[in-house]
Amino acid sequence: MITPKRLLALTAKWLLISVLVVLCAVYAGDELSFQYKVHIAQSGNAFGAVDMQRMLAIELKGGKVEYTLDRQQPAQIQKCVYSLFPHAGLSPCWYLLRQSRKPILLLIVPRFRGQFVLRKLTPYAF
Repeated sequence: MITPKRLLALTAKWLLISVLVVLCAVYAGDELSFQYKVHIAQSGNAFGAVDMQRMLAIELKGGKVEYTLDRQQPAQIQKCVYSLFPHAGLSPCWYLLRQSRKPILLLIVPRFRGQFVLRKLTPYAF
């Protein structure tokens, strides 16, 4: 006889396996679609480019934020692929479009003797 605890464990196991199989199938389909676009279709639809505007967010006193364009490197053109997942070492265009709209957070940190330093905060800095 199957106990409720055992039934829950079996259901969770099959649910996990099903999710993994679906994700693998989606990735395999995306890879096949990408390879078809590159090698067979040859229409140039596999690759694209995104204009990345570098916007800086500078935190001021009082919790205010000032937005400005980066003067040193205002724009970059990034190559991308039209797919769901990264292929050929390039990021998907949908991901780069989302990232192009995010500002880079800069924090003004006071040093000793009244000097100030600008530091970029990476999105993964914990």
